[in-house]
Parts: sequence; structure tokens; C-alpha cells
Amino acid sequence: MCAKNFNLEQFIADARKAAISENPINAAETLMQTTVADCKGVIANMPAIAECERMLFEDETVSIWYCRFEPNLIVPAHDHQMHVVVGVYQGIEEHSFFDNSNGEYKEVKSLNIGAAQVTKLSPNQIHTVTATKTASHALHIYLGKLSTVERSLFEFESGNEIPFSVENYEKLAQVN
Repeated sequence: MCAKNFNLEQFIADARKAAISENPINAAETLMQTTVADCKGVIANMPAIAECERMLFEDETVSIWYCRFEPNLIVPAHDHQMHVVVGVYQGIEEHSFFDNSNGEYKEVKSLNIGAAQVTKLSPNQIHTVTATKTASHALHIYLGKLSTVERSLFEFESGNEIPFSVENYEKLAQVN
């Protein structure tokens, strides 16, 4: 699929095929790289979405989300319990990754993912997300049914693990 001809329905169909392929992580990554390679094409053809996050599609094998992050809001530390492929098509997502092993909660690395860039996250990777300077816009492919998996959030200061829920997520989100 060429991003110049980006079509959300076709992207979803291609992501569904990637999710059931022999190597779904690599297939989803390749699809995402092809998709965000022409950011202008995605921007021009992506439907307008008012929400910061919207599930675009979900079944037992894949969940596809649109995500917009704002520079004044830090998403709480969380895991996904499944592989994720992130493709940014506008702005920059700023990820901070944490280790919560051995009773210690500490930041271990940070990564900025800019327009036309893709990254993969492993199931147990703990991270926060914000945007730098201006809002970021991205497509996220989760290799599983994200809405039904038991996930965790982590309190910013203590690293205490709590169950993922919308209420806990909103409570832990931080405004810069």
C-alpha cells in the first residue's frame, strides 16, 4: 500500500492480514513503515478524528488505534501485554521507558518517534508518552484484542502497579 493513496479501510484490511501472517510483528512493522513513509499522504487522507484516542478496529487478532498526544499531557506509565507497532505521521511522540524489576522503578531510556518513523514495543514494556512542542498523530497496531487484556498502570513517583482502567488512567495522567 502506498501512503500517497492512503485509505483507512485498506490500512485496516492490511493490518488484519499482517496480524494473522506467519510473522505478524514484522508484517505489521513493514505495513506501518510503508504507510507513514509519506506523511503528507496520510494527513491528506486520514479522516478527521476529534478524540485523542479512538479504536478504529478490533477483533481477536488485532486492535488498530488512532492516537494523538498533546505536549501538555503525559500519559501514565503503562504496559500493553501484547506487541505494538507505532507509526507517527505528524509531530513527535516522546516515550520514556521504565524498568519495574527487583522492586525498583526507574527510567531506563527515552525515545522520540517523529513523523515517518516507526517503533515496536514488547508486551511487558512499561512506558509513558507525551508530545514535543505540538500534538503528535499516529497509528498504533496492537497484535491482540487490547480492550479485553488485563493491563497495568504504574504510579509516576512510586512505580506502584495498579490495574488499568479508564478511571485510573485519567487519575494518573499528568499535565505539564
